[in-house]
Amino acid sequence: MGYLPIEDHGVIGDLHTAALVGVDGTIDWLCLPRFDMPSVFGAILDDEKGGHFRLRPPEYARSQQLYLPDTNVLLTRFLSPRGVAELLDFMPVERGPQKLHDLIRNVRVIRGELTFEVECRPAFDYARRSHKVYVGKKGAVFKSRDISLGLAAGTPLQAGPRGCARARFALKEGQSATFVLQQLDGATGPGEVLSDEEFRRLLHGTLEYWRRWISRCTYRGRWREMVYRSALALKLMVYDPTGALVAAPTMSLPETIGGERNWDYRYTWLRDAAFTLYALIRVGFEEEAHNFMDWLRKRCEGTEGHLQPLYCIDGTAEVPEVELDHLSGYRGSRPVRLGNGAYRQLQLDLYGAVLDAAYLHNKYGAPLDHDLWQNLQRILNWLCDNWRRNDEGMWEVRGYAGRSSPPA
Repeated sequence: MGYLPIEDHGVIGDLHTAALVGVDGTIDWLCLPRFDMPSVFGAILDDEKGGHFRLRPPEYARSQQLYLPDTNVLLTRFLSPRGVAELLDFMPVERGPQKLHDLIRNVRVIRGELTFEVECRPAFDYARRSHKVYVGKKGAVFKSRDISLGLAAGTPLQAGPRGCARARFALKEGQSATFVLQQLDGATGPGEVLSDEEFRRLLHGTLEYWRRWISRCTYRGRWREMVYRSALALKLMVYDPTGALVAAPTMSLPETIGGERNWDYRYTWLRDAAFTLYALIRVGFEEEAHNFMDWLRKRCEGTEGHLQPLYCIDGTAEVPEVELDHLSGYRGSRPVRLGNGAYRQLQLDLYGAVLDAAYLHNKYGAPLDHDLWQNLQRILNWLCDNWRRNDEGMWEVRGYAGRSSPPA
């Protein structure tokens, strides 16, 4: 399949997880059911083993991506001598314990007549877990030991090699086809095929959610459209159940092609989250600030004042790091790292970022309550006793070639 440049991807998400959608119509990164869970598509880290979900015309002259205005609904447009097609990708934002993380893909021919190919080939648990595929009239089911996915499709699918489901079909001008990938929770079938009316309802609901959210933005200066787009991108990094913010939805993408500094960033760095909080709160998004401060309060409770550089998005303190030797890495950039051993480091500068976040929340959001203030006092007392200690600093230096274990 090859590798697209990293920047040739759009991002969609549902405030639990996020997917990368290439400008070629391929989803090559998705973890379920949340950001830091094992991947089901990971071709961006190994184009042979990683798994992907491809939907595109097999022959097109060029393509381009854009978001529908003021939303995180992604449009990929394919142009060819035979016609023009548009692919819409989005994940409906739903809340509640029964959320199943739907990923919806709809392709429509705008002009001419085009042939399309679709191929869905998961590779569960970072391509470490095998699975079986079952194809029926309504789509396909992919079953592994720990998780199952359903792909509902109005287009007949066939089972292919390496546990994939695929099809080739043609559409004329004005015709469309919809595919829904869903995490299954006890169901045996792939789910219901969406009618045109149901697809439009879900699309409009998702558009309304994002536009209603961005309408709260108070920024009125220059470059407003870019500020809005940046805010929407930051919102996609929020894990809604806890209010935590991930540094990125991806893992082990290299700082330099072929290099070894390939880190897993699907966690919450206190420093980064504090800066993100400042950006959001200054343009009017107080709810995100309140939710993050609630998450931060829980990290401060039950400690003697010592804070880690990073935590899991559910607040788990340990983030053990391993290398996935069976994956080749993005364009051969090894090792592929899962987890992040920097959680064991001492980084004294993060205390300033945490206090800055508390100050900004108090100034622009809501007054700090008594319990949070007591927690802040405790970490300040710890800092007063320990600020002269040697630490690893904000760059998380690990020694030669990043190979040494972080200090305890």
